[in-house]
Amino acid sequence: MTLRSGPVPKYYQLAAILRDQIQRNQLQPGDRLPTEEALCREYGVSRGTVRQAVQLLVQEGLVRREQGRGSFITASRPGGVFFTLTSFNEDMLQQGRQPDTVVLRADVQPADERIATRLQLPTGEKVFHIERLRRADGQPGAYETRYLAVALCPRLLEEDLSHDAIHRLLIDKYRIPLL
Repeated sequence: MTLRSGPVPKYYQLAAILRDQIQRNQLQPGDRLPTEEALCREYGVSRGTVRQAVQLLVQEGLVRREQGRGSFITASRPGGVFFTLTSFNEDMLQQGRQPDTVVLRADVQPADERIATRLQLPTGEKVFHIERLRRADGQPGAYETRYLAVALCPRLLEEDLSHDAIHRLLIDKYRIPLL
């Protein structure tokens, strides 16, 4: 099967075909994806196109890469929106970079009017104010400022905020669904 030339990039077309095979359970969790070479032959595309398609599926959480072993199906997901919330650390490691985090500020303060409105809290409600510098290979990559209601996760400042992904703590430990 050859992919069509046109406005939809070939890597996107290939990712859609593979995604469909995963959704229809033609590729099961744990199955290894065909090699880049096999996909190139089957779909008449370059290795770069195959790599972009697989990377898109990795970003969606449908495929994981294992160094020296290949790419494997992680899960079959129902139709709808495809995205995965990943941490800065996961993103940097996937790029082969060494991440680290410096906590610049982590304290409790009363929410001013602006913060209270954004968090839909009463003015003066206690909130965590967390500022972190996210680095990759020692170079600044992101500056992060967060305000979180203390009532939702009262022990958050006891966590290792220089190593733990805050969104993972909120989801896994504090059972707060991120919508």
